[in-house]
Amino acid sequence: MKTGIFKKAISILLAALMLASLLSVLTASAEEAGQDPGGTDIVPNERPPNVGLPLIPNLPPEEAWRAKIDPALWEVLNDVDDDEEISVWIWFTDIDQDALEKQVEKKTGLTRDTLAVEYAPVPDDLIRVLNLASEGEYDDEGEVARRMQAYVAATEPQRKLEQQRTDTYTMALRNAGWDAYTAANGAKIRRLQLPENEIIFQSSLTPSVIVTLPKSRILETAQSADVESVSYYDVDSEAPPQA
Repeated sequence: MKTGIFKKAISILLAALMLASLLSVLTASAEEAGQDPGGTDIVPNERPPNVGLPLIPNLPPEEAWRAKIDPALWEVLNDVDDDEEISVWIWFTDIDQDALEKQVEKKTGLTRDTLAVEYAPVPDDLIRVLNLASEGEYDDEGEVARRMQAYVAATEPQRKLEQQRTDTYTMALRNAGWDAYTAANGAKIRRLQLPENEIIFQSSLTPSVIVTLPKSRILETAQSADVESVSYYDVDSEAPPQA
């Protein structure tokens, strides 16, 4: 059965619709994270596993900072002296994402809600024909190709505009985030007096820094309102992030 051309046709159609799928994925990712899609980070913001899990339930307010230190780090801290140096991954409180979005909107005139461009969906009869073709139950390859090409051509201007908007918005948000995180992280590093010569990595895309500190300074740093969590960083087995 002649399925090769049909499958290729379907692949082309799917590629033409990738942008719409990307927008749906971005929105779904925001909802899964418990955020409004308009406030979703374009920059990567994933934390190391087990960060901030409390070891002791029902901590009194004055001891609540202990929950910022993850279990793996507590195991290390409990076995060393106060002057023992340990590399840790510190996550600061985040920047104002709403302010970042407003900054990007002012610069580009775009928001997450204005990226999409309406265009005609794939006709139901074309979907039916493509399904039949993929199963080898439709023999008119020429008709399938013509109908598919007609649909792609008819929606090309709208899809190009949508791609252009998305590229502009994403780049502007990433650049604004880079500047904001660089400034905010630098200010917190100075405020906490983290030794610059002991910094392994300072992120420009997330509110985080990797630094080597004595045990006593780790415990002190975890008590700061600027710090959200502290985890153990194994310098021998983990490569520093790229940004």
